[in-house]
Amino acid sequence: MNGWQRMWAVACLLMAVFASMLTYENLPSEERVASFHATRVGWLKDEYERVIEMGQLKPGPWNNFGKASVEDVKAKMVAEVENYKNELANLPKERRESITWAVNIWLCLSIGLYIAGWLIGWIYRGFRPNKPRG
Repeated sequence: MNGWQRMWAVACLLMAVFASMLTYENLPSEERVASFHATRVGWLKDEYERVIEMGQLKPGPWNNFGKASVEDVKAKMVAEVENYKNELANLPKERRESITWAVNIWLCLSIGLYIAGWLIGWIYRGFRPNKPRG
């Protein structure tokens, strides 16, 4: 390997380390899914309390909350629990996809960097004066 190829290998290694760290930080995890779920459940609880509070007011044009709204919020809570279960079930697939994307991006960047270096070298060699034969 010449100096340029060694430099390419070091750049690829650095990109691999960076891609690995970035992928690890953004890898889907049970803790992250549970945290998002807890946040969404908190929002739904707040909405439920607001609907209950508004339902106790006298019906009028500005506070049109009734039993249907309470049932809607309960349906959203049930849907959120189902969504949480589905997200946990799909977690291994999402992890695999994240890792696959990271490897593919790293591979494409590495190949692109090599091709770009080869092209620059080819252009550079075209401008060098030829050695006289003799």
